[in-house]
Order: sequence, then structure tokens, then C-alpha cells
Amino acid sequence: MKQFKTMLMGALFTFVLLVILLPVTVQAREINGVDLIFTPPVIGKTLDFDVIVGDESGCIIESGFDVTWYKDWGASGYQKCDVYHTVEAGVPYTIEIILTPTEGNYFPDISRIYATANGSTAGVTLENDSPYLICRVSFEKLGYTVSFDGAGGMGAMNDMIHYGEFTFPKNRFAAAYFNAKFNGWIIGDNTETWYYPGMTITLTEDVTVYANWIDTTQKHTVTFLDYYTLDPETNEYPTDIREVSAGTYTLPDTPFPETAGWLEFDYWEIDTNNDRIYEIYYPGDTITVGCDLTAYIHRRELPTASRAVFKAALSGGIDSYKQGMPAGLVSVSIDEAPHITLVEGGYGHGYWIQSSDKLLGSDTLSTSRHYYLYIRFRVDEGCYMALISHNIELTGDFGRLTASSDPRDNGDGTYSVYFSLPHVTGRVIRTETVTFVVNGYEAGQKVTDIKVGCDTQYIAVFGSGYGSIYEGSSHVIYKNSYSSGNAIYDGYITFEILTDYYLLINFTQANGYSLPDSFWKDEKLVKEKFILNGVTGAEPYRIDKTSGGYTVIFKLPQIGAEKLSSVELTLNGYEEGRMTGLATVTIPETLSFYGREDNINGEFYYFIDTDYESDLGGDYASLPHNTVLTRGVEYFFVSRIIPAYGYDVSSLKPENITLNTSCGSCTAIEYEKDRNFDFYWALFALPVMEGEPGFTISGTFTTFSDGETVIGLYRTAADTTPIAQTTVSGKTGTYTLYVNESLTPGRYIVRISKKNHVTRDYTVQIGS
Repeated sequence: MKQFKTMLMGALFTFVLLVILLPVTVQAREINGVDLIFTPPVIGKTLDFDVIVGDESGCIIESGFDVTWYKDWGASGYQKCDVYHTVEAGVPYTIEIILTPTEGNYFPDISRIYATANGSTAGVTLENDSPYLICRVSFEKLGYTVSFDGAGGMGAMNDMIHYGEFTFPKNRFAAAYFNAKFNGWIIGDNTETWYYPGMTITLTEDVTVYANWIDTTQKHTVTFLDYYTLDPETNEYPTDIREVSAGTYTLPDTPFPETAGWLEFDYWEIDTNNDRIYEIYYPGDTITVGCDLTAYIHRRELPTASRAVFKAALSGGIDSYKQGMPAGLVSVSIDEAPHITLVEGGYGHGYWIQSSDKLLGSDTLSTSRHYYLYIRFRVDEGCYMALISHNIELTGDFGRLTASSDPRDNGDGTYSVYFSLPHVTGRVIRTETVTFVVNGYEAGQKVTDIKVGCDTQYIAVFGSGYGSIYEGSSHVIYKNSYSSGNAIYDGYITFEILTDYYLLINFTQANGYSLPDSFWKDEKLVKEKFILNGVTGAEPYRIDKTSGGYTVIFKLPQIGAEKLSSVELTLNGYEEGRMTGLATVTIPETLSFYGREDNINGEFYYFIDTDYESDLGGDYASLPHNTVLTRGVEYFFVSRIIPAYGYDVSSLKPENITLNTSCGSCTAIEYEKDRNFDFYWALFALPVMEGEPGFTISGTFTTFSDGETVIGLYRTAADTTPIAQTTVSGKTGTYTLYVNESLTPGRYIVRISKKNHVTRDYTVQIGS
């Protein structure tokens, strides 16, 4: 019996094992419904918008290459047009979308597939291309014609072509008759419904709109007034006057467009009895009209989404944010974001990491790429969206980051915003600087023949050679200034002498390697860490992150400019008793003051000061022009150093800049480039004038007219040579005479001469 039970149990085990080993067939799901969501083409706008497949469709659009627009080019038939094509009125368009079934799904015969575009089957056709499905949506006519009839009004208004939503314009017809006033637009013979400028309708056919006129002498009008908005053309509040019959009247909705997104029409305030008691009425309410009335609009403020703080977390903490980390280890939640919710689905739906392309959760991070964290969210229905980049933040493991862009409207009720993430760490490259090399920067050489390379290990120039980096090239030259319009792509253009050029280099670090911490400050690369060999005097100008790495821009030295090793200036008028404003500077031919020889209008090319703080790139407050130079005082002198055409002053050293004065020579104690402009400043400590300082005589003067007045001090009335003299301007004012010699106490003459025409002598007492 025991043996029989054992045999029975063995047989049962064998049967169960056979059942387990039998192949299991999984039934693939047939896709019977496809819902495409996208923005229909709009006249005057481009076609660069996203196409989305409904979540339950069971298929996807694999890439942007699977969406193609076609336009009817007339005799040439339907031809492709790119997404930057501007949609034209009256021209048919077709969008072709290739759909790929997701795993476990397949497309049956098209007779069993129900496809819609934006919820409608209009214009939708299907074609099987196993395993894919080609879906085409045709737009037979883009735009309907709106014609305007003045209904007796004088003048004309041009027809308008629109598709979809149409906004009624302001009236341009003159009054149809005396005392007539424009009172909105009506369509066809429907006089019961009228439209105020700014109101909108959805066009489905060609229409003619007629101007509606009322006689302002008739009584019983209801004037709707929008005191929230002041018309800039008339400087008046917009009004809408409606002629009504005596008796009951049903109040309409607001005829005024909303001018502020955070405000919404609420109700009307009306004094129906002219007793200055205003009551609240809503659209659809009935009032009794027995006199002219005014209805004042009242708007309410909408709840506003004006700040958002998201929180990012890494499953392994910030220490896991390094080479090889799977992108899916990041998660995002809301820290503080009133009226905002994340799109459901987590990684790849509500948030994801992206470089040039969106990363899957299993994709790993590399030190050779730069990454962005995208977050997709919704704003509560009925709320006003007021978010901009600077009030959207990310906290958590990445630190505190501010959004890199304003939110993007995805067209499906959601918004997207992205943050530039910190650089991914890896094995640290042992270097103090990154050195690039350039060849071919010579006068007469073709710009596009210039070559670049990198001498720093684990750093590489990234791209396919000269050209636009947006098309995969490694470097490009800009002429005169670094701006997109100045990039040179013409292969026949050569380098010119005495011209500013900028070199942009696209580079990346080797996979798994990262630059030392000394290269970074506030998550930005320090540009001074980057050097360009092959030319002398190249200066790092700017460095930016890109999805594929970084770009560094160098300002190249001008070709043919002679580098000055020394310069010599002369300060004229540095003498006891002279006013600072009369000082001039003589410069060599290698320098320039742009034709300026003095300090007029306060735009100082040079000046004298007594208390100078070393800040050559800042603002300067020099001594007043009428300050008299005296002995025994230490003065500072500051001058712009501007190269003349064909010269370069960038290599000058302070000790090689000499200033000659009547009291001796000195060399600069500081020499720096201006913070904002392309010239330099030199600072000198002037030799001190030896001897005891003299003394001044000051006073006021009054003359008969404006103009120059010469005031001098003389020993006697018969003398013609003054002891001291100055020239002043104006009808009245003050004067100062500086005397640099000893005088015996006694009587002296002060002589005033106006325009060398009228002279007066006055006796003054000097000393006791």
C-alpha cells in the first residue's frame, strides 16, 4: 500500500511538472482607437508645436521625424514644409503622423480602427504600413473671409481672413448720420445679437458684419462702462451704449474684453432709480428702464499661481549624483506651490532628466554631458497662471536652484519648466588650466580654414569642424562682436587686420572625468581657467553650458596691431597758481583721445585729484576745474590710455608708462582695463611742488553783462604786469587770485576788465 501511494504521488508530480512546462500564449491587444491631440494650423504662425497621442491609444510617436507637414503648392501638388513655415491663408495643409504600437499591441486592418484628431474624425484618413499606422489629417481651407459693411456709414474697411477664433476690430466708418454713434457690429440680419470691438466668435463660414448705429438724441439708453481700463487713444473709459425700449430689459454678459488675466467679470452695479443707491445685477437679471442708465462693470480677482517651489530627491542622496547614476533615481515633489499639482506618473511623465534628448529611467548620467531637470505640472482650473522663471525654485538634494526658463504651455492643460542641474562628478582631472590651441589666425587666411585643438588631457574639442555648433560643428568665428548675426560661415571671407574677432570652441570632458572644484564658482565655470595658445593676447570672454558639454569664447587680439612696450605723456599746466581745469595732456601718436584735447562737459579723459581711491574701473570725482594748484600738496593724476589705430596697449606695464611735468617725471603706479569699455586707465602720483605754498585773494564781482571778465592784482595803478590774474565768466560771481610770492603789507590795485572794453581799478588793503 505504501509503495502504491508513492507511485501515485510520483505520477501526480510528473503531471503537474508537464503542465507547468507547457508553453503559454499571450494574446496581443488589437488597437481599435487612436486619439491625436495637437494645435491646428493658425494663419500667420509656424508649425512648431507638439503632437500628442492619447494615453489610452496603445501607440506612440517615436520621434519628431515621424511628424511631417505638407502644403498644397498648386501646380507642384502637396510638398513637404518644415515646422518653421508660416501658415498662409486659403491654402490646404495636411499633417502626416507615423504611429508605432507599444509592446503587446498591434494595428489591425484600418476598417477596425476609429481615429480622431482633437476629438473629431473630420479630415482624418488612415493607411496601414505594418507594423506602423500612417494617420493623415487634412485642413482643406484655412481662413474665412470677414467683410465689413458700414450700414450707411462713410468710409471703408478691408476684408479680413481668419481661421478659428475671430476678434471684432474697432469701427473705422464715419457716422452714418448726424448724432449717430457706433453701437457695435451685427452679423447678417440678426439685429438681436451684436458684438462689441474686442469680443470674439468662432468662424465656420464667410461672414459679413454690419455697423450698428444709434441716435444719441433718443432717450432710454443703457451705457455699460468699464472703469478698469483707460483707452490710450481717447483717454476715456470704454463704453458700450445700447438703445432699449422703455420697460423691462435683460442684462447681457460683459461686452468688454478682459485686459488683465487675474481679473474676471463678476456683475454689474446700476443705480436704477437715480437715487445714488447702486444695486448688484448679474447677466440674465431683468431691470426696469425708465430713464438713461449706466451699468458699471465689477470684476473679481482670480486665485493666482504666482510661486512654485519643487523638491528634488535622489534615492542615494547627492553623493550618488555622479558618473553612471541612472536618471530614474531622481524624484520630484511639491514643496510649496499653491494651486499647482504635478502631472501624474512620476519619472518620464511629471518629471524627467534631459540632455539633448529625454533620458529613460535606466539611462545613466555622464560627466561629458550637461543635464536639465524638466517638471510638468497643472494649474488648478479657474486660477490665473502668473509663474515666471524667477519665482519658480527647486530645493532638495541639488541645492536651491532657480528655473532656467519661463513655463512653457504644452497646449494640453499642462505646463513645463526646466532647471539646469549641477555638473556630474567623476574622476577629477589633474590640471590647473584647460589649454586650447588655434592655427590659421593670420591676415588674409580664410576664416573657415582656422583649426582648433586641446592640449589638456581628458578634454576634447567636440564637433565636426568649422561651422554652426547647432549643426554639430566644433568652432566658429564672430566678427566685431559676439552675437549670432556676426558669425562667419562664408568660405571666401578672410581675416582682416585691426579687426576684433571672437572664437567659439565647443568642448567636452572625457566620459567619467570631471574638472576640479577650483574650476567652478556658483555652478559656473571660471573663464580665467581657460587659455588659448597659438596667438598672443587672447582673452577668455565667456563660457556657457550646452546639452552636449560647454562652449568657451575667446576674444582674439587684433591682427597687425603693434603692441606698445612703453608710452610717454606730458602734463601741461602743472604749476603753482594754475587752475586744474586748464591742465592739458600731450600724448604720442601711438595714443588717441578721439580728437579731444581738454576736459569739457565733464567727460574726463584725464583729471587731477588729491584723495584718490584705487578703483580704476569705477566712477571718478575729480577736483573742481577752478581748483588752484599749490605747493607742498600731493596730487594724483588719472588718464585714459586709448590706443591709436593700429596699436595695442594691452601689454603695457605701469613702470613703462611715463608722465612728464614741469616738476619732474613719474611712472604710473596702477594700470587697469576699464570695466565696461575697451580702453585702459593709468594712475600717477605727481611730484610735489617744492617750497611753501602761497596765498589766495577771493571776492565777488558784479558787471553789466555776461561774458568773460579778467581780474588782476597790481602793485600800483600805473603797472601793466599783474602779480596774479584770473579769468571768470558771467555777469556776477566769485573770483580767486593765487599769489605765489611774498608781498609787503599795504595798498594794492584790483583791476577788472570786461571784454577788453571797460576797465575799473579798486584799491584793496593786503596785510595789516
